[in-house]
Amino acid sequence: MRVTTTGEPALAALADYAVAVPDVHQRLGLARDEDFVLATFHPTSFDEATPERQVSVFLQGLNQVQQPIILTAPNPDASSELFLEHFKAYVAEHPNVRLFESLGSQLYYAAMAKAKFMLGNSSSGLWESASFRLPVVNIGSRQQGRVHGSNVVNCNLDAAAITQAIAEVTHPEFRVRLTGDNPYVRPDTVKLILQCLTTPYNRATLLAKRFIDPLTLL
Repeated sequence: MRVTTTGEPALAALADYAVAVPDVHQRLGLARDEDFVLATFHPTSFDEATPERQVSVFLQGLNQVQQPIILTAPNPDASSELFLEHFKAYVAEHPNVRLFESLGSQLYYAAMAKAKFMLGNSSSGLWESASFRLPVVNIGSRQQGRVHGSNVVNCNLDAAAITQAIAEVTHPEFRVRLTGDNPYVRPDTVKLILQCLTTPYNRATLLAKRFIDPLTLL
């Protein structure tokens, strides 16, 4: 056995992060206990849609959100400057949207714990969100094929599809069904890692190659 599934140790303290910022609404410029949506959208270099269309469709999706929106800047991938330019222009015309270059880990996780739902294509929508029972609309192909919890609704990069997905995650019954189970978190993660590192192994067996006839897989 060459691979041991242990879970992600960096996610073990999410519950602590969630309560580490008691004044999260104030720091986000919101009224106390005001509903808000967390949005994060990055360029996807392998998408058939051009970067211009990617950001355009995403902003069309934001038009469907009634609550205040906390929008974080895109990562430094190719076309991020284009995305940021469009974000700033959109924020200038929509007073319900607040743009942050970065919230930092503590404030970001605290925001995830309080948000009504999350919209975009960030890996945090798959990795961390389930622990907070946070409904997520995952847009497009950037995270395609990755494991995620039942809190995530995938949709195409299409304005109508985004609208439909928002309707699904904001339905009262959707959040009720969420369990908080995160496929990336295990209570025995550290124990499994230490066990893997300290268990003696047979080097000859570990390095031995196994031939698998591809015809048997047909």
